[in-house]
Amino acid sequence: MVREVKLIKDIQAQQRGWTVKVVVIEKAMPQVSKSSPNKYQRLILADEEGNKIQATIYGGDIHIFRDTLIIGKNYYISNAWVKEIGAQYQIVQNNLQWTINGRTIVEEVTGDSEIIVPAVYSFVLFSRLHTYIDSLSHVGMFVYIVNLFSYIFITFHLYLIHHVDKFLMIYNILINF
Repeated sequence: MVREVKLIKDIQAQQRGWTVKVVVIEKAMPQVSKSSPNKYQRLILADEEGNKIQATIYGGDIHIFRDTLIIGKNYYISNAWVKEIGAQYQIVQNNLQWTINGRTIVEEVTGDSEIIVPAVYSFVLFSRLHTYIDSLSHVGMFVYIVNLFSYIFITFHLYLIHHVDKFLMIYNILINF
């Protein structure tokens, strides 16, 4: 049976009965909502044309997908709940988001061509980093840690901080471009 695979841009709010082949670009750590005790986990997915969508997993469903939806791996995703998302919650240029739950079908792609999304970096001076607090912009830094004597590249989204606690001992004078 041939699988009919659509692109992210072809999926509309409330639409059912679809399958999209995606690569996981970003998978944040589970977080507790600011307005309730509920947990959620955000992901950014892309299709073969580079269209992006944010996806969210809530509560007990986070555990279901703990060992799947791995960054860099390709998946067929079918029937996630599709809804509009407010601009204040958008982390990609798309006014829709997918909610992945126990009824969502997620299958790892095997024996098929993989989606490779080129990395796009946006560098910011360390002295300007504070201007991105509470922003939805992606920020990258190239830093040199003196006590390690090696170059380390980190990229993170200030809204979805990824393991940045390991780099909080960076001094401004070391990163003066």
